Amino acid sequence: MAAPCCPSGSHGPLAPDDVELKGYSEKCANLDCYFTGQKDKPTMVILAFADVFGPLSGKHRRVCDEMAAAVPGSLVCLPDLFDGQPICEDFLGSMFPMLRLKLSLPQMIYRIRYSYGWDKLGPKIQALVEYFQESSVKLCCFGFCFGGYLAVKASSTGAFSGVVGFHPSLIVGRLQCSPHSQKDAVFCISAKLFLLLQFYS
Repeated sequence: MAAPCCPSGSHGPLAPDDVELKGYSEKCANLDCYFTGQKDKPTMVILAFADVFGPLSGKHRRVCDEMAAAVPGSLVCLPDLFDGQPICEDFLGSMFPMLRLKLSLPQMIYRIRYSYGWDKLGPKIQALVEYFQESSVKLCCFGFCFGGYLAVKASSTGAFSGVVGFHPSLIVGRLQCSPHSQKDAVFCISAKLFLLLQFYS
């Protein structure tokens, strides 16, 4: 049962992981964050951005553990940019999940546009960037779906050496308030240009 902003055929939220996680929770730049990997003097910090269901849903934290293990010397940080109030609730275990999901659509659109638009989340990401830049560490980021949109927007700050978005929701760009609203084509072109520049630089 995917969120309304997900592409057709998406699986939707998974149940929270029941595996033993390797990281720890800590406050950073006034955000609750999940950290995993090289805590002392990392060579790279990788920011991870959650989908609309929030960082505690599905396999977000497990993927962060796997990313930290795959990139030696890295510290992966998964911030809760939603302050404990995800854009979309996971109705999978409730009665009439599809009906509840559809009824929540207006609230979800409102949250994407006004509560969690780039004008609100951009400064939070910038605060994290400034915190880690104090130690002159290399920064990268990736995001899932809604978080993929955030990752590509974050690339425009010039602070990141690499950016990846997994199955990004292009609808999010259209829902943003001016001046951040953009059409799918513009979003795709800007993302491809960024990736090409990173590849050839």
